[in-house]
Amino acid sequence: MYSQDNKDIARIYLQKATASYEGRDLVKATDFLEKAVKYLEGINSEEVAVFGTRLYVEKKQFRLAQTYVKQFFVLSKSKKSKEYRDMLLQYVDIKDAVDKLDKIEAAKIKDSTKTKEVVVVEEVKKAHPQFTKAQEAFKARNYILAKVALDAYFLEVKDKTTKEYTDVLNFFVQVKEKLEAPTVEETDLVKKDSIAIPKQDSVITTGPVVNDLEIKKDSVLVTQDTIKIDEPTTNFVIDEKAAVYPGCSGDNEALKACMEKSLKDFFTEKFDVKLAAELKLESGTQKIFTVFTLARDGSIGDVKIRAPHPILEEEVKRVIQLLPKIEPASQRGEVIPSTYTIPIFFRVE
Repeated sequence: MYSQDNKDIARIYLQKATASYEGRDLVKATDFLEKAVKYLEGINSEEVAVFGTRLYVEKKQFRLAQTYVKQFFVLSKSKKSKEYRDMLLQYVDIKDAVDKLDKIEAAKIKDSTKTKEVVVVEEVKKAHPQFTKAQEAFKARNYILAKVALDAYFLEVKDKTTKEYTDVLNFFVQVKEKLEAPTVEETDLVKKDSIAIPKQDSVITTGPVVNDLEIKKDSVLVTQDTIKIDEPTTNFVIDEKAAVYPGCSGDNEALKACMEKSLKDFFTEKFDVKLAAELKLESGTQKIFTVFTLARDGSIGDVKIRAPHPILEEEVKRVIQLLPKIEPASQRGEVIPSTYTIPIFFRVE
């Protein structure tokens, strides 16, 4: 029998399992699921992993459910899908249930023995340095640095079946939420030599209505990819050659200063401030936070924008797409990516 024949048979059994589950016959659903897994020679499809997780949660067999949900993360090809986010939440619930079972079983063992209690101390495995760095950055509320460290972790770690990898995935969700929804307290954080959003009172706004765009000169901060860090105590790599904006020249300090000024001037010139006036936003200072990555090939990617209105987000995307080709930074002769943060403030009265 050919491999494709096995897959087709497994698909039929999965359909039968789904129909039995919807008919509340969990015994048949379990039997059909096991046959599907047999013909697939393991939990080798996302559909089986998702269904198995759901079925065994329903049956309160949480350890089996945990096996299926972990395999889903191994098989999943899209970390941005709704299904992936739902499975992450499902994993947390399953893990809590398994931990509770472990405690109950441990208590039963303790009660059933009258001999001297034996305490088993599990060996504590040291966390991956990039995960540690991300946690430290998160604690310091430097969420962009935490994201950079996590990206480095995913590039370096190939084994997706470990508990640490799952913990990192859960932590990644927390970091992403912070990046997408920064609070006023978080945006007041200013750190030297790191990516940060400047304090609001450091920006001067003018005019009775939205008639000007102010981008603080020193607010465009740059950090290099932490994958190339030599010293574990340093958060950033000192590039041998900074990224070069078209028309900029000189040493590294001159190139960085020119890059900051060029980006500021570019956004000031291209951003359509009239849009903000037309949207009838609430009075007061409005903020747009933009983060993007200059990749090794000079392309712009990983764009994240938070604005008070979707139209303003689209306007920022439009301006970013107009950026000229920028020569990426390099270290030890190797091209490295850079991350830029551009805060834009304007006042509505």
